[in-house]
This record gives sequence, structure tokens and C-alpha cells, in this order.
Amino acid sequence: MNRSNCSASVFLTSVFMTVMTLSPVYADDTETLVGRTLPIAGPNVTIIIDSSGSMLSNVLVDGDTYMPDTTYTGPFNDASRLYYTFTAGDAIDFPDDTATAGNGWVRSAVFACNAAQIALNSTGYFTTRYAQFGDNSDGTGSWKALVAAGSSGPTSDTSPVFGEDRTTECSSDLGIHGLDDTSPATYPVNDSVPDDPATLGDEEANLYTSVDTAAERIDWDITGATYTFFSNNFLNWIHERAASGDPVVFTRLEIVQKVARNLINDLSADSIRHGSPLRVGVMRFSTNGSGGMVVHEVADVAVNAGTLIERIDAITADNNTPLAETLYEANRYYKGESVFFGSESKPIASVDGSRTGDSYNSPITSACQKNYIVLLTDGQPVGDTEADTAINDLVGTCTGSCLDELSVYLHTSDVASGIDDVQTIDTYVIGFFTDSDLLRDTATGEILYDADGTLLPAPREGYFLAEDPDQLADAFATIFGGVTADVSSFTAPTVSVNSLNRLTNRDTLYFTMFEQSRRGEPHWNGNLKAYRIGTAGTDDLAILDAAGNRALDDSGNFKPSARSIWTLVADGPDGGDVSKGGMASRLSASRKIYSNVTTSANLADLSNRVRPENTDLTKTLLGIDGATDDERTALINFAKGLNPDGSPRKVLGDPLHSEPYVATFSGADDDLMLFFGTNDGYLHAVDPTPATATEDLEQFAFIPKELLRQLPRIKENPPSTDPIGNKAYGMDGPITGWIQNDDGDGVIESGETLHIYAGMRRGGGAQSSYHALNLANRSEPKHEFEISRSRTGYAKLGQTWSPLSHGKIRVGGTARDVLFFGGGYDTNQDSNYTPDAMGNAVYIADALTGNKIWSASNSGEALNLPDMKFSIPSEIRIIDINQDGFIDRMYVGDMGGQVWRFDIDNFASDPADAITGGLLAKLGGTDAADARRFYSPPSVARFLEDGESFLTVALGSGYRAHPLDEDVNDRFYILRDDNVLGPELDDSGDPEYGDTNPALLIEDADLAVISDTMAVSGAFAGWKLILPGSGEKSLSAAITIDGRVFFSTYTPETPALSCEPVAAIGLGKLYGIDILTGLPTLYDDPDATTPVFSVDLDPAGIPPTPRLVFTEPTCTDCDTTVFNEVAILPGGDPIDPRISTSPIKTYWYQTDADGGN
Repeated sequence: MNRSNCSASVFLTSVFMTVMTLSPVYADDTETLVGRTLPIAGPNVTIIIDSSGSMLSNVLVDGDTYMPDTTYTGPFNDASRLYYTFTAGDAIDFPDDTATAGNGWVRSAVFACNAAQIALNSTGYFTTRYAQFGDNSDGTGSWKALVAAGSSGPTSDTSPVFGEDRTTECSSDLGIHGLDDTSPATYPVNDSVPDDPATLGDEEANLYTSVDTAAERIDWDITGATYTFFSNNFLNWIHERAASGDPVVFTRLEIVQKVARNLINDLSADSIRHGSPLRVGVMRFSTNGSGGMVVHEVADVAVNAGTLIERIDAITADNNTPLAETLYEANRYYKGESVFFGSESKPIASVDGSRTGDSYNSPITSACQKNYIVLLTDGQPVGDTEADTAINDLVGTCTGSCLDELSVYLHTSDVASGIDDVQTIDTYVIGFFTDSDLLRDTATGEILYDADGTLLPAPREGYFLAEDPDQLADAFATIFGGVTADVSSFTAPTVSVNSLNRLTNRDTLYFTMFEQSRRGEPHWNGNLKAYRIGTAGTDDLAILDAAGNRALDDSGNFKPSARSIWTLVADGPDGGDVSKGGMASRLSASRKIYSNVTTSANLADLSNRVRPENTDLTKTLLGIDGATDDERTALINFAKGLNPDGSPRKVLGDPLHSEPYVATFSGADDDLMLFFGTNDGYLHAVDPTPATATEDLEQFAFIPKELLRQLPRIKENPPSTDPIGNKAYGMDGPITGWIQNDDGDGVIESGETLHIYAGMRRGGGAQSSYHALNLANRSEPKHEFEISRSRTGYAKLGQTWSPLSHGKIRVGGTARDVLFFGGGYDTNQDSNYTPDAMGNAVYIADALTGNKIWSASNSGEALNLPDMKFSIPSEIRIIDINQDGFIDRMYVGDMGGQVWRFDIDNFASDPADAITGGLLAKLGGTDAADARRFYSPPSVARFLEDGESFLTVALGSGYRAHPLDEDVNDRFYILRDDNVLGPELDDSGDPEYGDTNPALLIEDADLAVISDTMAVSGAFAGWKLILPGSGEKSLSAAITIDGRVFFSTYTPETPALSCEPVAAIGLGKLYGIDILTGLPTLYDDPDATTPVFSVDLDPAGIPPTPRLVFTEPTCTDCDTTVFNEVAILPGGDPIDPRISTSPIKTYWYQTDADGGN
């Protein structure tokens, strides 16, 4: 029996809370998670490429492939020479041969820069400030900029020292190295000294000093200039690579063109693959010093990839950097205004495709188009003032360059006044070998995620610094990843879904949470979080966070300030953030992941562990036959929850429909184990009461071997324009438990064994299955059995939606522990209301082996019922009518709107005659409005009225696969079943039901209609409530208590369409109705005196099954106190149903934690 705790405690049962968005039609209740929008045209992106003269600067690519110990062949063979080039900023000129090097060389003997010499021997080149001691015109000498070989510069000497023979020093040696390695004088002297070789004497004494003062040593900030020196071998390597057709020196423009070619090809392929249009155009600077022009109009990249690449490759570099002028021209292009700079630009005018005559053709064609400019430049504005007056007219007043003011204007102003809504332009900026506050201030593009969907660690949103080809490619990939993510994001922001779990005699609530993927990827993030239920200093029960504060706001959503119990204080509040805090934050690198890989039942055996060392975990089993060994290892480490560097991923899949199951061990208050499933394919076993704040919560995770083949797809996580069709499904089904040898207290003690049963729901594809685990030893869980369609006796098993409910029956006089479950779901019901090929069955299986004991269907089973044509995803409601410990009654509804009753004679001598059954009610019809389906089990209660005993069967209809459907007129039903102790018997003494005796069949038209203004009249014969909202439906089970029935409904909403995904969450309601009278019993306010039929629920969305919460008194008050501490937990904070619990002496039994029997 259930024992009351002498301290105040709470009895909880499971709750599933949802917050949804309106969507197109998908074959799943996840259709509510997809935002609905107006038609969206492909985004417009104009790339402005800097074509100024500085783009001819050379860049060394793959410099790390130079091997200094290898001798390369080429023209630089004079070991007595070191070549150099003048270096402006970071633009290095790499000579191809001695001719291009010209007279930029010095003799090795006079090169005194030790820092450079070290670098030349390794990397092959070194850039710093250099100076030579050279002749002055007054007959003296001093440190100055380098002069060419063969040149003496200004001097009065008749025998001058030429540049190649002058001592050459560098700033990097200051205070470190002098003329040679042993010299104590390491500072070049500041004074001019005689330069006559006859009087120079000791060169070290004249050119260097050991005194480190400004007066004595030179100031490198004003002495010499910046040069790059090269080793001969390095220059020969460059020459050799160029001669072989594999150059390593490119101009900046060549790099941009190469990266752009790859970018355009990739964008074209992605656009074709995903069916998402993307429109790209190109602009460049004019060579006549005024603005820029359109060299390719904005057009579909999939169709125009070839011409886009041709136009980019044709760009040449010359002249100034008119950044603001060219951005102003882009502004006129997007607005469809007259051509300004683009009519007289050189080498061409803006192309014909971008304009009609002298007016631009705006690329903006739709109110829902996104518009972007990507500005790539390697410098600051030069020769860039001709548009300032026009820009000032737009923005007001410019400060300095008008570039940043103009980009802000484009970001905040309507650039297409003839189109509905406000059309703006986001500007992304790539600083290519340059960085400045102006460029940062010009960036207005809001990049939240990169191409992989992770947060962008950029210095500023929309701005990127690129200093090599890879960084440039990454910048483009991130920008266009964000652009394409915007167009393929179907989900409304900040929408998360959560469910509250079942727990006995505890004050803790467990929320399974998830959020839909941003770009239609198969993996959805999930989490498990813990909160408490209490009073928070008031008399009202509420959901509380780790600090004891109310966790939910007035709308029923998590407050941003709420911190769940397992989330560390240092990690801050996690609120409704699915990915933050909770169990995911406590995942470690030493997780135990098991699978039923081999025939060994012990999952802890090496052969069943998911780890690279397990040779039984083959590439074929993982679905990667052609993979390398390294790829296999990487996939297995991913499955273990590891990042490539070995750190924990701290990521969980989504528990979309999985409701957790909690078991209590050894009678200890804190020895619990919680189980829940995710669509990444795992059944997680969790210790929800860890000893320390940092201890692992997960004890182990089990992934069925048939789901291992799904891991490569989850690891790759490819995006899709079909956000639901691409979704992965795994262990998303029901989880139940059975305590073998239970003494009745619900606690697993010595000699008792916990068995866990988990289904997949839509997971597993055609082989959706159930898996059973034995937890006799929690450190070594065992895989007991699997039930799937391929197993003998289960040919009609559909998707495993129906929970495995444990009970006892007698089979041939022998007591057996068995599992009751429906045949499951047939995806035919996703789009049709016709008989199903799968799932139209009821099963009873052995609880220890999974072997089928009995089944019913329309043919080929122990009990054949011709009308059992529709699948049965619902839980079977099982009842022990005579309280002898054996189940003798079953009720269940099906996808055809039918309700079935089965009777079990536990004393039958012939097992074949032990179970009979048939229709109790037929409540659906052939018209679309009557296409009613029952996904949830009925709540059954026993009543005594006027000396007669009868049962009420309460259940509601609704299209779970399409919650947004508004065609079906759904109902909530109370059916009266007068045959309490056994079935109706015909004249021969044989059982008969509604399908064999029409007089016993309850049909929709037979039931009286009740409403908030119409109660039951006359003798009670059952009733129906026509759900009043458009599309209102019942999507979860009801509970019966105190002569009342409580159930929730969902009503979809259709908001006005807009350009952004709309969170059309819909309305949840809780109903409370007196079963016998049909009168309302709820109150919409604590002080209300008039009852109502229903109350609106927070948070909005599909509500869960309502659950009861009982606050128990202290033992000293048990016999005297009147209590009103029964509450209903509908998903948000509890609701008071005003149920009196004054203690009376009675005898009772409990077979259903949901409140029904």
C-alpha cells in the first residue's frame, strides 16, 4: 500500500507542457513548431570588391611549406648577396627573379641584423625597420634609409661607399646585438661621424655605443624604413613553385577572386540542393577615381554562377579607394534610382542587366526579401568625397568619412518605399589585411550564428578581419551562412517546449525541454531540468527555482532569472534557455554509453559498450561501411558525447514526447533513478539527487543497435528547407516500469527488481520497437528483450506509441506477469482516415521475455474482431474490477473513433476462451467533420446511483498528428457502461458486445449534448461535449476524481501572416465537469463564487495531461484537519479545483496513478 510520510510532502504525477508555433502541414504534432510566413523571395546580396591599386600587393600563401634545409633551384644563386624590397604597411613585394629584384640587395658581409639572419635561416624572410650607415653630403656618415646597390646617394666623397657595401642594421637588434655576436656595443650611434675610410678607424667604436640614452642611440621611429629581406634559397623556392604552376605568391585581388570563385560555386550548389533561392550581384570601384559600378546585377546564383565568376575574374586593380561613393551607388541601385557614378565609370559602365537606360532596376521585389551588402576592402577611403553632399542630404551630417553614416542609414531606412513594410539593408564588412574603427562602425549586419549554427565570436557583429585566404573564406562562409540561415529558418524565435515529469512523494518537478533546430537540421537540442513545488512564502502552490523563487512568470513561461536546481550558481540563471544549465551542463567526458551490440545481456560488457576499442561495433553496424578507421573512431567518440579534443560535448537530443519515469530504491529519500529518452537515440538513466553539486547526473545511456545507423546523420547535422521532414527520431516513445516482487510500497528493496520498458514512437523507422532493461544491478544493467515487427507474433506492430502497462492475469490457471499494449501507430493516419495495415491490434506479452501471450485484431490473432481496422497508439486502460490482484478489464480507443472493451476471465479453464471483447462505442464517421481519433487512454470510474453500479469511460478525440486541423468536429465523451462485473451475455450465455449486438453499441447520436448552459437532464446515460473552439481538440488523457472529470484541450490559432515566422502558439484550456450532472466545477479566480466550464491555461500551446498534486498533512493533524490542498498541475503553476479532502474512514485501492482506475 502507499504509506503517508509524516512530514508535509507532495504527490505528483507526470505532466507534459508545450509551447508551440503555427506552421504549414506536416505529418506530426511538431507542425505547431514551425513558424508561418508570407511567401519569401530569395535574399539579395551585393558584394563590393575593392579594386584599388593596393589590391595588387603580394601575399605569400602556404609559407609554412617552405623547407629551409632543402636546396631549391632558381636565379638567386649568388651567396654573397641578400635581397630586399621596400615594404609599405604589410604589403610585401616578393621578387620573382634577380631582374625583378633589381638593385635591392646588400652584401652578406655587411648585413649586421642578427634577428633577420635567424629568420632567414628558418622562414626565409624577415620584415622590420632597417637602416644603413651611409655617406652624407657634408663628408660625414650616419644611419639612414637603404640605397640601391651601385648608388651612393648624396655625398661629396670622391670614393663613396655604395649601398651594397654599407653596414646594414635593424631595429629588432636594438640593445640585443651589435656589429657581431661578442660586441658589448648594441646601440647604433645617434651622431654623424666622419665617413672617410682612412679616418674611420675602428668601425664598432664609431658606429655603435653601449649607452642606452636618447642622446647617444638612434631613434628607430624616425630612422631608416621598413623593408623585407629574403634568403636566396627562399626566393628560389618561390621561383620554383611559380615555374611548376603551383605559385605561393598572389596579389590580394587574385586571392579574392580565387576565394570568390569557390564561394559562388558552393552557394550555387547549396541553393540547388536545398531549393532555397539566393540572389547575388557584384560591384567594384571605378578606375577614373569616381565611385563604382555594378559589374553583375543581383541574380539567382544557381542560374548565374558562371557569369558571376567571369565578371569577378575580369576585375583589375588600379586607382583610389572610393568606399563611401561606391556604397552610395549601391544605395541608388537598391532603390531603383538613376545611375550616378555607374554611367561614366571605367573600365565599364554599370551593366545593362542592372538598369534600364539611366535608371537602375531595383533587385527588391518582395516585402519579405532580406537585403545585404558585403563590402570587402584592404584600405581606408582615398579620393572619396564626391558623394558627400548627396550622402549628407540622406543622413544629416557626416563626421569624417560618410561611409559609416551611410551604412547606418541603409540599415534603418526604407529603401523600397513602393513595397509593403520597411525594406532595409544590412552591411557586412571584411577588412582584408586592414583594420580600423571606421570599418567596424560601418558594419551593421547582425550575425548571430556562423555556418555551423554556433554563436559567432566576432569582434563586432557583421565585421570580419581577414589576413590570409583561409580567414577570408571563413568570413564569406560565416556571412552567407547567416544569410541563408535567415531564409531557411522556419521557427519562431524563443519558442521552447518542456514537460513536467512524474514523481512520487517528492516535491521535485522534472522538466524535459527542447527547442527546434534553427535551419531544419535533424538534431534538436534538449535538456532535463529540475525545479521544486512549494508556496514561496504564500499560501498558493507554485513552481520554484533553486533559490526558492517563483520560476514562472504570469504567462506560464520560465523567468529569465530562474535557475534550475542542477545548474551551478557560477553558471548563472538558465530560465527557459534549453541549452543552458540542467542535466546537459553536468555531462562529463567519462559517460557510460551502452548498446545491445551482441547477444550478451550484460550491457556493461565491453562487447556492448560504445567505445572505439569495441571491435563488435563495426562500421556496418554504424552505417559507415566506406569510412576509414579514423572516421569510425570520430563517430564513436561523438556518440560517447565527446568533442574532437576529448572534452565533453554537453549536448542532449530532444525529448520531444518522452515523459520521464522515476523509481525509488532502497527506501532512502534520495536514492532515485530517472529515465527519459531523446531523439538522438538514447535512453538516459539519471541520478536526480547527486551527492555533490558537480557530480555526474547520468549513470548510463542506452542506444538500441538499430539506432546506431542514425548517428552519422546526427553528427553531420545537415540543414534542410523541410524542418520537420528532416528531423531525427529515436527513443521518443513511452517509458514505463515494473517492480518485480514488489511488496506494494513502490520502493525497490532487496529481493525486488526494476524492469524498464521504453518505446520509440516515430523512431526506428519501419522497425520501431520496444526495449526492456533489467536493473537488478544498476551498475550492470541488462538488456532483457526487444519487441519489434520482425519478432514472432508481432507482424501487425506499428510505431511503438502505446506504453507497456504491467499487470497480472491467469493463463491456464497459472499467474503470469504480463504487459498490455496497443498495436501502435500507422503513418497512414498522418494523411488519411482509412483502415490501417499496421497497429490495428491489442497485445498481451510476457513481462520477462516479451513473448506474445495473446492478441486481438481483425484477422489472424487469438481474438478476431472484423471492425478492428484502425491502429491503436493509445495506452490500454487496465482495471482490476474485483480487487483480487488480477486484471479483468481493458478499455482503449482507436484511430477510427471506436472504443473497445475487453473482459478477462482469470478462472477460465481454456486460455483461448479467457479473453473476450468487442466494441463499446463507435463515435467517428465517414465525413471529414466526423473523422475522430483517440490517441489517449480513457479514464474509468465506478459510480453507484439509485442502488445501481456502473462505470464511466471518459475520453476526448483529437488529431494529434495535425493539431492545426480545423476540419474535424471533436468531442469529449462520458460513456456509461452498465456491465460492471462482466460482459453482457446472450441467450446462450455467450459474451456479446456492440459489434455483435447493435443494441449495446453507443454512437455519437445516442449521447446527450452538454454545454456551459446545458446540463444532463433525466437519468444519466452518458454525454458529449462538442468542443466549442474552431479546431478545438483533446490531445491528452483525462483524470477522474471526486465525481468530476478534468481534461485539457488545444485550440489552434491563425495569426496574420508577416515576413517573420509567427509564433502561432494556440490556446490551451482546462475543463472541469461534474460527471453525473454535466455542470461546470472550475473557478477562474480564487475568490470566484460561480463555477465555469473551463479556464485558459498558461503557458499557451498544447497542454499536457492534467495531473493531481496532493499536499499531505503532518501526522498529528491527520484525523482532525479539513484540507483543501488538492491541486491540478496542468502545465504551469497549479490550479485549485476546490476538492475537499476531509479525512473519513474508508477502504480504497489504487491501480492508476493518473487518478482513474
